[in-house]
Amino acid sequence: MIDPIYNATLTVGGSNHSYAFVALPKILLAEQSMDLSITIENADGSPYDLGSATAEFFCTGLNISGILPTPLGSATISDSGQGVNDTVSIVVEKNEIPEFLGNSLQTRTGNSVFYFQIQDVDSYIQIYQYVNVIDSNFDGDGSGNVELPSSSLIYNPADDTNWIDPDPVNVEEGLDQLADRVKGIEDLGLSKNLTISDSTGAYSLTSAETGNLIKIDGDLEIPVLTEENNFFIYNKSSSAVNIINTGTTIDNTTDTKISAKGFSKIVYIEDNTVVIVDGTEP
Repeated sequence: MIDPIYNATLTVGGSNHSYAFVALPKILLAEQSMDLSITIENADGSPYDLGSATAEFFCTGLNISGILPTPLGSATISDSGQGVNDTVSIVVEKNEIPEFLGNSLQTRTGNSVFYFQIQDVDSYIQIYQYVNVIDSNFDGDGSGNVELPSSSLIYNPADDTNWIDPDPVNVEEGLDQLADRVKGIEDLGLSKNLTISDSTGAYSLTSAETGNLIKIDGDLEIPVLTEENNFFIYNKSSSAVNIINTGTTIDNTTDTKISAKGFSKIVYIEDNTVVIVDGTEP
């Protein structure tokens, strides 16, 4: 089985100039594959030289605000046989044309547009065709209501300083970054009220206490635990207590004690490496 083959010739420049090609059928099935080639010529019939150009192929819905075009791949620039690279071609794999385009009402012009962006350092053209895309499952309800995936919804941050570069450009990227931040907060034990433990004498950290506030009055042992374990430590005594490393290394300080009434945050950045924030002394 081969991909359906579509091709056309397009004249650019002169009185018969058109950026609209006619190669695809009037109705196209969402998620289908295709092999599309457009040969471009000048007004005098000579080949239009694309030798230094690159091309990208996209599709998007018409009359649907706030969506991002779907990239369908980088096109190939080739010679149609006239000694000049004058043809732009793309093979679109199955499942690349988004299903949601088929949920939009069909119109006389088309509910979607497929287009090449062709450019080099100095020049740019865009060639396109309007088509009606239909749902490959034939289960649209005819309402014209379109359920858009979050990856196709444009997101423009009101304040881009709130985001770690690069800023998200669609809703999916924004939500994924927020979920990652929330998980980071949860991993640090900051998303809930702290559980407070009260210890007397020497104390050794355990994974069961991760995220907790632990009050100590004796030496603190820091054993090997798993990455991302974290603890709040408060030395409730009026004297400094010793920090004892058992198979671990403190990455950010050479201090060996937690100060009297000192408060520290201990985070395992590796199984055997920790960082300690504040409340320590030599």
